[in-house]
Amino acid sequence: LKPALKKHTVRHVAVAPKPVKAASQAPVKKIAVHRTKPHLRVRRVALVPHHPRRHRADPYEQRARRVVGAYLNGVIHGNVFDAPESKIVSPMSGTRVLWVRRAADGREKVAVTITGPHGKYYEVFFVARDSGHIVDQFYAPER
Repeated sequence: LKPALKKHTVRHVAVAPKPVKAASQAPVKKIAVHRTKPHLRVRRVALVPHHPRRHRADPYEQRARRVVGAYLNGVIHGNVFDAPESKIVSPMSGTRVLWVRRAADGREKVAVTITGPHGKYYEVFFVARDSGHIVDQFYAPER
């Protein structure tokens, strides 16, 4: 046996009258605002073929980019004390890898900008392809 469904009944409740406002107070008109969900618009985007160089995944370039990024994050957070960049970075500094290219001697050349409270600097790293270690680096202030 199923329990009988209860029907909802509407009750009228008596409400006490509101106190009368003084003559100096003007009546205030209240407006009810109903919030609705915004309609989602579907955007159709044309697919543009990317430049073939963007899709080329060179593992040495990716490793060089990761090594330099990890090194600079360590310097910014104070984990590397003997770094030459420790004078120009602070915890509020930001880095951006501009490009990674193969140098003439076979190493990977990584260009980075460092932006912080001491100014904007341009730094170049050379990363060995065989070991993935930073071999050489130099930085200069951007003009």
